[in-house]
Amino acid sequence: MDVLIAEDEEQLAVGVKRVFERRGHRVDTCVNGQDTVRALESRSYSLLVLDWGLPDMDGVALVAQLRRAGRTIPVLMLTGRAGTEDVVRALDAGADDFIAKSDAPVDVLLARAEALHRRACYPAAPRRVDAGGILIDEGAKTVHVNGQLIDLAPSELRVLTILGAGMGKIVSRAELVAACWGELASVSDNALESVIKRLRKKLGAEAQRLQSVRLRGYILVEQVE
Repeated sequence: MDVLIAEDEEQLAVGVKRVFERRGHRVDTCVNGQDTVRALESRSYSLLVLDWGLPDMDGVALVAQLRRAGRTIPVLMLTGRAGTEDVVRALDAGADDFIAKSDAPVDVLLARAEALHRRACYPAAPRRVDAGGILIDEGAKTVHVNGQLIDLAPSELRVLTILGAGMGKIVSRAELVAACWGELASVSDNALESVIKRLRKKLGAEAQRLQSVRLRGYILVEQVE
């Protein structure tokens, strides 16, 4: 991989850079948002490891800027934040994964980064899912509920797609977390519950079909009995 690390803590940046290079990856580093944007414009990188709190720019704002510009580079956010709302905010802005610095031994960080790169190289084919009154076009990133277009955040779209594709079947929390945030994600149950809560609000008349199954997960039923 060609990796760009945007991190203003010199000791951490040097340590992460060394780990990637030992695995044969090429690594550049930046210490602020402006240099990061310029680096991304100057060459094609396989992955961006991005600190949330860069000195001149909020990392989430930088991710959102990249996505608005049509940049699809995988982004792994590395941060001291670990709250549920922080996780959801970062991922909905367009980050692909999120790892707290306190939970990030270098081997875990490297594994998460390489998993992101594999998914980017071999993406799953987008799905069109007709789940009763809910029509999902994963490729176009659109959802229609009873013919009405609704606006979903990326995490909401991922969760609804997997529930819709398995309509009538219970999907475990672990499977939904993996679909939403990656197989190696370590997010709390509250993060998933937050996504489910927002989904129900947006599904309107179809909201009652999205049901929780105690100790097992969630299900999108065909119809409410």
